[in-house]
This record gives sequence, C-alpha cells and structure tokens, in this order.
Amino acid sequence: MGSERHFDYLTLMTGVVIGFSSAWILKSRIINTVSFVRNLAQDTQHNMKLVFIVRTDLGIGKGKVASQCAHAAVSCYQKMLNSSPKTLRSWELMGQPKIVLKAEEGGEQYLLELCEKAKAAGLVTTVIRDAGKTQIESGTVTVLGIGPGKSAHVDQITKQLKLL
Repeated sequence: MGSERHFDYLTLMTGVVIGFSSAWILKSRIINTVSFVRNLAQDTQHNMKLVFIVRTDLGIGKGKVASQCAHAAVSCYQKMLNSSPKTLRSWELMGQPKIVLKAEEGGEQYLLELCEKAKAAGLVTTVIRDAGKTQIESGTVTVLGIGPGKSAHVDQITKQLKLL
C-alpha cells in the first residue's frame, strides 16, 4: 500500500513539473509571436496585402464577382506557397488583408497591362479567366490578383484604382 501511494505522489509531482514547464515555454512563445505581429502591423514598410482588380465593364453579378475573386485568392496563395512561403506566413500573421478594386475602363487589355507591371515589380500575379458556364463567354478575363506583397509595392501598381 505504501509503494502505491509513493508511486501516485511521484506521478502527480512529475505531472505538475511537466505542466508548469510546458506552460512557461508556451507563454514565452505566445508573447514572442504577439510581439512579432504587433511590430509587423506597426511597421508600414512591411504591411502586406492581396489585391483583386475586378472588371466592371462585364456587368457580372455580385456572386460571380465573389466567385472570381475566390479563384484569384486560391491561385495567388498557391503560387506564394511555392515561391515565397515566408512572405506568405507574414501576410497570414498580419490578418491576411485583402482589397477589392475596380477596373472601370480598359477591359481585358488594361488588366493584362497591370499584370505585366506587377510581374516586373516582382509581385505574384494571377489572371482569372471564366469557364463560361453562366454569365459570360469562356476565356473572358474577369479578375487580376496581385500579391500578397508589401503594400507599398502593390500600391505602385494599383494606386489609381478605386474600391469596388
């Protein structure tokens, strides 16, 4: 009977020591992560965003716009995951800012020109072409995705555009 109580006491004490140690380690990691995120958010040079530029000349519905932007988001994310996972992680830690802008003039050609400018600036881009199953013809360019990238770099390409 005495050895069983001794074993229970040792098990309890081991659990307490492991519990306190784990809590101390996790607390310091959480504090470091929160501090890192706060510093990123305050440092405007490192603010990041993902931008979607939507063609408004097509007259597509709100649901279609949302769907096309979702396609662009997934495509940009996949490209960043392969090409720059650290940049992608920084964007995620900042809350994954996303901005939807409108291209009122210029149509497809304008979006393709913006895409080339963004590529030349070293930004990830994706051009979304519709499958043509509902509102518009197959292959029609609907949305340009740019980023995630530093806000200052993205703004150099998109500053003239208005929010959708």
